[in-house]
Amino acid sequence: MGLFTRDLDGLKSTPAVNRGHMLPVKFDQLPEWMSTESFLSAVITQLRPLLIPLLILFNILLLIGLFFWL
Repeated sequence: MGLFTRDLDGLKSTPAVNRGHMLPVKFDQLPEWMSTESFLSAVITQLRPLLIPLLILFNILLLIGLFFWL
């Protein structure tokens, strides 16, 4: 899988087809941590509709706390 081959004229680069990292990878050959649907992405997908209301609620509570602190 070397990028260079030794020839009579010196070192020559191998074509990109012969390089190992250029080969296509099937999805069933991927390791588990590179799977398409991870636990974290599933949780983020489920909680995405609640993101803006929770952000607004957090800001309101922060303003109330700041008002009573000052």
